[in-house]
Amino acid sequence: MSKPQHRIVMSSESLSKLIAATHRAHDALVSADDKLLSDIGLSHARARLLATLANEGVPRTVSQLARVLGVARQGVQRLADDLAAAGFIVFEENPGHARARLASLTEVGKRAHAEAEKRHHAWAERLSAGLSSTMLEIGDGLMTLLHRRAHSEDKS
Repeated sequence: MSKPQHRIVMSSESLSKLIAATHRAHDALVSADDKLLSDIGLSHARARLLATLANEGVPRTVSQLARVLGVARQGVQRLADDLAAAGFIVFEENPGHARARLASLTEVGKRAHAEAEKRHHAWAERLSAGLSSTMLEIGDGLMTLLHRRAHSEDKS
């Protein structure tokens, strides 16, 4: 009976180490992304918002964008206001809601998004050098599973 308990303790310790490593990797990746995009007026967060608007393909409210990104509306509002002030997005009147304006990419925003995507592709090539597709698929699968489990814990 002690053997299964030992396995659970080891698994818990291993998961704790993985979570800590994931946080360190996330912080390093965000910092590197900020540096990668800074000269075009973007940060990791700004680029994510532009990418979300580009992927949605139609104007969206800040609340809709926050739901897609899985973050607080207030943070997205601040980012969207900054992006609008910099000319990357524009707010339009929303016929479906008087106060919730619709955000869409400007031509400047579309060009910045395209440049960010180009840089991200080249960066991903450098980061993945020497990693097999199997390693990356296992990592993706594990992170996806942990995300689902953590998300379901939040709801219970």
